[in-house]
Amino acid sequence: MKWDFWGNWVFRLRGQIPLVFLLIAFVSSYSFNIQLVENENASLLYAIGGIFIVFATIMRAYTVGYAAQHSSGRNRSEQVAEHLNVHGAYSMVQNPLYFANAWMWLASALFSNQWFFIVSVIALIGLLLPVLIRQERVFLRAKFGDEFVRWEKVTPVFLPNPLLFIAPQTTFQWIRLLATEYPTWVSICTGISVVHWFGRYLSEGKYSLSTEQYILFICAITIGLFGRFFKYVVVRKWLNRPI
Repeated sequence: MKWDFWGNWVFRLRGQIPLVFLLIAFVSSYSFNIQLVENENASLLYAIGGIFIVFATIMRAYTVGYAAQHSSGRNRSEQVAEHLNVHGAYSMVQNPLYFANAWMWLASALFSNQWFFIVSVIALIGLLLPVLIRQERVFLRAKFGDEFVRWEKVTPVFLPNPLLFIAPQTTFQWIRLLATEYPTWVSICTGISVVHWFGRYLSEGKYSLSTEQYILFICAITIGLFGRFFKYVVVRKWLNRPI
């Protein structure tokens, strides 16, 4: 019972808990200022981070676009699932979204070029995701019973196995993708810009934003405005469609 209480508490606050780790990351990096690589080699580090970001974004987009209706969402108070996803990304790994998130968080941390920032994010991944994964497994096992048990036995929990891939049984839902994933894209643009500015300030002492950071902020604002308009006006009001 005690574990269930804490697990449910973590699930409800899963959007806020990373902020605590980010605070630790910023404070520890500012205090110790230990770079991962020298400034002249930072471009390679950023390139690696960019590759991770692209990979994670594609993974999330593929997963969300082919997921069954009302089977994966951003619910805070409780878990909701009317269907068990077992095809597409879910045929290779039980938690494709968490897997993608881990790479996304790690990639964003690389743009700081700070040891303590990266270690803090790795700690976030190692401490938060296992709790969330356990909570979802308990919920899905109770909800879907034998169907979940059969899928669970043959599907890896976190590391995908491409050899297990089974093609999706649904069509790709572009409307759902654009209406639900835009907060992720906003977070990517904003996160990279802020983290990169912070790392640059620690290494070079510069307060001003670079051209790349301005571009990322503009992209974040544009994506956010378009996403909200598309979701709340186009999809919900004009098309009158659930997402």
